[in-house]
Amino acid sequence: MDRMIDFQAEFAAWLQQYRKQLIEMSNDEVDDVADRLYDQWLHERQQAFGGVEPAHYFDAFSADELVSALLSYGAAEWALPDSLCDKLEDERANTKPLLISALSGQLTVRQEGDILERLGEMGAEEIIPFCVSRVLEHTGDRAEQAAQALIPFGALGAQPCLQALQTQDWPTETTDRLADIVCACSPPLPGAAEQMRNLFVDRPEARAFYAHCLERTEDEAAVPLLKAALEQQGLGYYEFLALRDSYEALTGEILPDREFWEDADYLVVEHAGEEERPHE
Repeated sequence: MDRMIDFQAEFAAWLQQYRKQLIEMSNDEVDDVADRLYDQWLHERQQAFGGVEPAHYFDAFSADELVSALLSYGAAEWALPDSLCDKLEDERANTKPLLISALSGQLTVRQEGDILERLGEMGAEEIIPFCVSRVLEHTGDRAEQAAQALIPFGALGAQPCLQALQTQDWPTETTDRLADIVCACSPPLPGAAEQMRNLFVDRPEARAFYAHCLERTEDEAAVPLLKAALEQQGLGYYEFLALRDSYEALTGEILPDREFWEDADYLVVEHAGEEERPHE
């Protein structure tokens, strides 16, 4: 592209002419007005864009130039303009194979994430093996953004993750990420509930997370496990909440609150609640 433009910065500069009016508005009013002003800005010719409307800045770009623009924004760690995303989608017949090909290059985390998000919006099932490999082979941002890209594919994205859990032991971060992808699938995959029960037992330090997983798999067979865990001594406050919420969701039974005066988290919540109560 000839010149990369920071859309957010340009809009913020243009918005300064309305600064006084916006300051005098409530937050809800600002949100409503800002959306309308952004749409107005998008469809006005702007000098910074060479006299072109920002909404149509990318209209004359070829497919190669659109993908190059996406990579340039990612390299600069600037937010992708809506009009660029729209144009990439409009030209998907040409941009989709180019984006898939770009995944094999040397990309920053941001560039890779932008490409996966765009391809996910296009429903490009071709990225599923790539994303699964990222989840299994990486930690941190690369793995997390690949996991998020898998979730919208439902069973297609979740099945290889469940298979990975069933056939091999993984580092804890990877195991938890795979479980999250699997449990995001609705309806639950056959075998998912059993796998979550196993992980609930095997990962006692992560019981709060896996209690949530059991709830998401809608597994009534998990009720005895949750009940037994709730009866154990030494539960932390947040762990109790997670176990209780999952138990109640699966059984419809409402359990009484408990006091955790030795738990710092509980004391913080209780103190905050007292501050919010009106003085009598």
